[in-house]
Amino acid sequence: MRQTRCLQRPRWAGSRSAFPPEIERNHVIVRLIRDDQGQDLIEYVLLGSFIAILALAGVSSLGTNLNNWYSKVASWAAQQANQVP
Repeated sequence: MRQTRCLQRPRWAGSRSAFPPEIERNHVIVRLIRDDQGQDLIEYVLLGSFIAILALAGVSSLGTNLNNWYSKVASWAAQQANQVP
């Protein structure tokens, strides 16, 4: 029976990885690009932020328009009250 020797990769100084730092760094970058875990959460946060900004702008505009309308109604009511004998 023939005995085969298992080739071991060298361990790099100060690293727990069996790969050189350049290759390990490339693996991390590739993993980050391919990994889509958490992507949905980020999309929901961005969508919620966008909706909140639009709602804030809409409410501010609506508030200004309502204030102007109430001011006109109040001035009309004051004029009508002054005309009553």
